[in-house]
Amino acid sequence: MLLEQAVKVSGVDASICRVGQIAGPVTTGEKGEWNKQEWFPTIVESSKYLKMLPANLGTLDRIEWVPVDLLADIVVELAGIGAKKPSFEEDEDELKVYHAVNPKLGYWQVIAPTILKKMPAGTRSVSWPEWVQALKDAQRTATAKELPGLKLLDFYESLVMPEDIKITPFNLETGVSVRKSETLRRLAPVSNDWVELWLKQWKL
Repeated sequence: MLLEQAVKVSGVDASICRVGQIAGPVTTGEKGEWNKQEWFPTIVESSKYLKMLPANLGTLDRIEWVPVDLLADIVVELAGIGAKKPSFEEDEDELKVYHAVNPKLGYWQVIAPTILKKMPAGTRSVSWPEWVQALKDAQRTATAKELPGLKLLDFYESLVMPEDIKITPFNLETGVSVRKSETLRRLAPVSNDWVELWLKQWKL
């Protein structure tokens, strides 16, 4: 890797920060919002039209999201900007790799009821395959403007797994990252309070 060689040969200070799902802001009140064109906001908006909310998210049930405003602080801390010398030793001759994902897992099944309360009357909770099929069927009568999930239909279909296949979740190691970033270390799991705020930001 080019960066790794640069660190070893020339001593340049370089780091890699791998981020996961960047969520909407949580410290700005109703100002700002999670981009409505992304997959999760699109699920919420499409569920209003379908009057169906998925009870699970296929292979994405685990939630490791980091709010964008907190992520900014995390990246600054991982970069060591304005920081004191870390309390643990870092090898200056090695490329440092950090994972900026939420170290405290959340789950869709915990936040889905909060979203369901904001849906139109009669909205049902259905399985992920049933929701995707309903979205697919609706393309015969709905436009992409009415049903934004149609633009991401291929992605949503890719999350449908046969019942006889079990997916082992892939964990990104966050031990080094949480030691370097106090914000990441103190980060709470995605909560219903955050979800309610995102819904307000979207005027739902």
